[in-house]
Amino acid sequence: MKILITTNAENFKWMEKFLGQFNYEVYTAQTISETLCLLQSIQPNVLLIDEELKDGEGVECIQQIRKVNKTLFIISLCKDPSNAVHCILAGANDYLIQPINEITLVAKVNIFEIILNQGKQISQQNNLTALKFNIIPNIEFFQRDEIENILAGKVAHADYASQLLSLFIVDIDNIQNINDAFGHDIGDMVLHEVAIRAKSALRKEDFLARVSGKEFVIILEEVENAVTANKLAEKILSVISAPLHLEKNKIDILCHIGIAFFPNDGTNQSTLITNAMKALSIAKQKQGSHFECFHLDLI
Repeated sequence: MKILITTNAENFKWMEKFLGQFNYEVYTAQTISETLCLLQSIQPNVLLIDEELKDGEGVECIQQIRKVNKTLFIISLCKDPSNAVHCILAGANDYLIQPINEITLVAKVNIFEIILNQGKQISQQNNLTALKFNIIPNIEFFQRDEIENILAGKVAHADYASQLLSLFIVDIDNIQNINDAFGHDIGDMVLHEVAIRAKSALRKEDFLARVSGKEFVIILEEVENAVTANKLAEKILSVISAPLHLEKNKIDILCHIGIAFFPNDGTNQSTLITNAMKALSIAKQKQGSHFECFHLDLI
């Protein structure tokens, strides 16, 4: 857990060494501007802030922080309880009265660490539950015949508008290995994260759906050209394949994508799916994560 101590007083220098012995990552700042900068760069979990800083008052710093960060746990280091009230009203979560008692300090930090860890566990469990019931924000689960119907409608629109359309079939090839090594719960969490990552790489108008235990379908409409689609494929592949750190495990994700274009690779939904699957099959033969576009040599 990361702790930032903002103070201009020499009598608080002991805190850095004291908290460090509990394996916390401890950083220090002396000014409001330095504090705001470190919030962006190190993203601390806890801020211990003195009343008086080099360039202003602690309560002013708290007010500025709360404009951009609502979740940071802030403990104000106050000289008397009346000042503590002002800090709490400004957005601090807790306070300590000077002189600071070592045991009280570490107890408050430890309590927040417990709360933080419990929150992470709840979040992971919610993600797991969501995936088991195919509930992924803004990402629906479809049967293959439903995907064909959706694709048919989008092909008809692209044909009418004389536009290029691309179909991506995304496969997480090593999900069975992940299940075997870490358990199905972790495997489910990996698939959930893959869905979120894929969604983040797409445009708002792009279509993303999960169609099986380890496959996703992406439909891109109004694509300028194949080069644009290929660049997006590279982006999706990079985002999805990044190692995932989950419950102290580093998990490598092997992703393959098969791509087919309307009208070049098929003028109806069935042909597009067939050709995208052929391209996916070739992609799986390559080492590491890879994408492949359909071409006539694959027939």
